[in-house]
Amino acid sequence: MPSDRSLCIVDQSLKDQVGHFYEYAHCLYQCARNRGDRFVVLGHREASAAQLGDLPVEPIFRLSFFDQFGRQSRVAPQLDPLRSNLSFYTDLKAALRRRADASWVLFMPTLCHNELLGWAWWLARRPAAAAPSVVLLIRGSYYFDYASQQWNHLARWARLGFRALERVAARRPLRIAVDSDCLQSLYRRLTRLPVEVFPIPHTRPGSPGGGRFARAGGAARVRMVLPGGARSEKGFVALAEALRQLAPDLEAGSLEVALQCNISGDPPALRAREQLEEWRLPNVSLLKEPLNAADYYSLLDSSDVVLIPYRSGDYWARTSGILAEAFAAGKPVVTTAATWMAGQVEQGGGGVLCRDEDPADLARAMREARDRLPDLRAEVAARLAAWVAFHNPDTLYRMVMDGGCR
Repeated sequence: MPSDRSLCIVDQSLKDQVGHFYEYAHCLYQCARNRGDRFVVLGHREASAAQLGDLPVEPIFRLSFFDQFGRQSRVAPQLDPLRSNLSFYTDLKAALRRRADASWVLFMPTLCHNELLGWAWWLARRPAAAAPSVVLLIRGSYYFDYASQQWNHLARWARLGFRALERVAARRPLRIAVDSDCLQSLYRRLTRLPVEVFPIPHTRPGSPGGGRFARAGGAARVRMVLPGGARSEKGFVALAEALRQLAPDLEAGSLEVALQCNISGDPPALRAREQLEEWRLPNVSLLKEPLNAADYYSLLDSSDVVLIPYRSGDYWARTSGILAEAFAAGKPVVTTAATWMAGQVEQGGGGVLCRDEDPADLARAMREARDRLPDLRAEVAARLAAWVAFHNPDTLYRMVMDGGCR
């Protein structure tokens, strides 16, 4: 039976099935359909119906998350967040004119300082009694420099936006959330609003035995996969050099590696990919085009071990949807020490850690994961039920809707 509730996903970056932007919207769409709730997505103006299938997306926003961080405006860079907030506010106001009453929940899973003021301006114009519930999720440590342990220049914009939201939240339903305990501690230093911890919903049941550890004829070859695209912050440069050092293992056939390495605007990562092409290492596959959801999960399911060698300076508090997917699919991981991912491995096993941006130690960790694969699989299996009990779409949907709908 249809309900009287509406969930509206606000995602200025959603254009196609590339990345976790799509996965957030699609999994919550399935939950809404199962419960009979109305559902709509406000996406980027270039959102492609052909790419997004049955997902009900309205093409709204001019600037995506990446456009905003790209500093493409002609104004001084220090004023770019103001421009971005104005653009977001203008587009949001036009999209929700005469819509979004108190039966609506608006959920934004891609919040940063470029929308905080825009949300405050929009909410301030809504009558308090008829205002929809707004739930804003921040998934990155954008304002704190890990190396110096200092706030960066963008923190002033975050503080300004949070002060504005604190004023409107006094009479309107507004919630702030993050997806890790580390981020919760960080953002509690920036705002007086309560900061909740939400689950990561990317936990589609996978194929724990989908890799190639057991082969016909008794030959053992462990397949390791880097899914989700290659960037410098994801340790791709160190990984390329680690693979060169693993050439004897690759030639012997004990390892094979598949790298999803579609790259845009990242010269160091592009150079690393070019080096891999020049080296022509055996049993290394380079997937240079973006993958749709089906092909992405096919790649993940084909793996024995998932590679997540991300830089600790970027991922010390920031989460990885790929790690959530890997554990839910029964896949062990190789990841970097002093990251959120390392914390998950240290709590319950299921992975091997390497030093930050250290190709030799990354190669060592990959060999260790190969040699310990049966034990690592057992560790992931032992923690699987507890992991997916929290990290799943239904839990996220309940937290967004039941906590946010009056």
